[in-house]
Amino acid sequence: MFFDGWNDGTVDRLGSSFVNKSWNGIWVPQAKFISGVLNPTWVALQNQHPNLPLADLVYVTYIKPTAASGGTAKLPVGTGATAFILNAENISHKVTWKITDGCGNVDQCESTVMVADKKAPTPYCVSISTAIMQTNPQMVELWAKDFDKGAFDNCSPQSKLYFTFDGAAPIYARINEEHFYKVVGGISINATAAEYAQGKAYKWLPSARSAGKVFTTCGDINIQIDVWDEAWNTDYCNTVVSIIGCGTGSIISGKVATALGNDMEGTTITFQANTPEYPKSILTIDDGTYEMNVLPSIDYIVDASKDGDYKNGVTTLDLVLIQRHILGLSIFDDPYKEIAADANNDGKITASDLVELRKLILGLTDKFANASWRFPIKGQQMTLGKVMPYVEQYTYQPLTSDMSGQDFVAVKIGDINSSVVVNVTGSSAESRTSSTLQFHIEDAQVKAGEIIEVPVTSDNFTEIFGCQMTINPAYASIVKIESGAMDIDDQNVAIHKNGKATMSYAARQAMTIAKSEVLFTLYIKPVKNGMLSEMLTLSSDITKGEYYTGDMNVGKVSLRIDKAEAGIELFQNEPNPFKGTTTVSFGNARGSDSNIECI
Repeated sequence: MFFDGWNDGTVDRLGSSFVNKSWNGIWVPQAKFISGVLNPTWVALQNQHPNLPLADLVYVTYIKPTAASGGTAKLPVGTGATAFILNAENISHKVTWKITDGCGNVDQCESTVMVADKKAPTPYCVSISTAIMQTNPQMVELWAKDFDKGAFDNCSPQSKLYFTFDGAAPIYARINEEHFYKVVGGISINATAAEYAQGKAYKWLPSARSAGKVFTTCGDINIQIDVWDEAWNTDYCNTVVSIIGCGTGSIISGKVATALGNDMEGTTITFQANTPEYPKSILTIDDGTYEMNVLPSIDYIVDASKDGDYKNGVTTLDLVLIQRHILGLSIFDDPYKEIAADANNDGKITASDLVELRKLILGLTDKFANASWRFPIKGQQMTLGKVMPYVEQYTYQPLTSDMSGQDFVAVKIGDINSSVVVNVTGSSAESRTSSTLQFHIEDAQVKAGEIIEVPVTSDNFTEIFGCQMTINPAYASIVKIESGAMDIDDQNVAIHKNGKATMSYAARQAMTIAKSEVLFTLYIKPVKNGMLSEMLTLSSDITKGEYYTGDMNVGKVSLRIDKAEAGIELFQNEPNPFKGTTTVSFGNARGSDSNIECI
């Protein structure tokens, strides 16, 4: 058997009783060349049949000899690349059969095989769809393919199917070009754009393999969707399209601002509706307002959102306020503070919220479980202590008039004292003091490689609720920070990969600590010999440096490193074999202050 695919004059498949018997039931590829050298097996096959040119890659199978008469030779189907499948539609293939008997008599016959698709595709339409009528002009343009829910065909792949309305096929001669057409006397002829805009013709879009149609009235409309395969077999399904939005429509407008009245520019206002064109979103302008034209006969849901910038307005002072609320020492007097305190978005205010916020402040994460901002609708009734859940959406039945004053209150999650800056030119609403909390360490000569214990004190730690800061080491690394009179633990500090350390300390009550008491102790490991004053500074690189007074005002922090005066004795380092640290002892005298402030 010699199979000439596409009838192009070369044999693509050869079945024979005169080839290797191990090739029975399989197709074995034989290439003319192997690594640029003639394949002797391919050459031998060609020499057996010199009048029938073999393709450069021919597939060969063994045919077991049949009985003298009435026998059947069955060719294998094959798998993968060897599969013997005729899948080219309307293409002619030639098959030559050559029969040899035991006496050496030979005869042959030829036949032509045509592959033709006679089966229509199977349509599958969406059951119902909704479209919104546009205005000026009042019309909606729909595409037949948009109603397909997975039509398929036995020969044409899904990507090669065509879709039309009402059994009206495009002009076949123009199937690959965009054109308007209509059906007259059962024949598709050219139409105009004006006829199409009036709903009296169709538009063919080759790139989408779909026809378009214009509808000019609202209501539930029964339509016929036709599916065509490449052989132009066709079948159809019926569906319903609900066209809505006829009329002038309405305007929904409102404003977004914080509880203190600060306008929120750039807030996303989202309009949800059960139609393919939605959701739609707009941004509030510089005064926090928004406005959207909506169509009638549609249910809408409107909400607001703004994400990112999680750290804006969130400080350790907020932890102080939340902690005091949880302990019942100072209960929130504003429902929006309760919303802001729910950092993990579980509908409660607990120590878990403190953990989420402290990780953010320390720079261990850049977000928390909740959104950065929440937007309850303005004017809703809220009961202190029972604020959650609250309403964050406006819901509308089909509108018959404009809806103004649809305002949202912007609540920055984690910001209890309203210190958030809502725009570039804005400023914080928190109260500040001109005073500075001054931390103090004694300067000393230190050696590279030794872990140095550095006590930190303060001369003015008076009536303070908490503080936060970034500690910057230079020519040294921070090993750990140990609690002293300030009750801190691993949750209050973080040592980062860049060597910097961050601290966030919040007390339940305002604290006063004597200047003789050690607030906390730094353990550092210098990488070179030098002075402590060369190795430690405070900054706001990761966590902003500030402290909080008893009346909840915010002040600066600074670090004073006292240098030993001339003649003051610096005693020998005393290694501690149990701690793996070195204690540095000094005389009592203090030199001039060296202040490093961070605002």
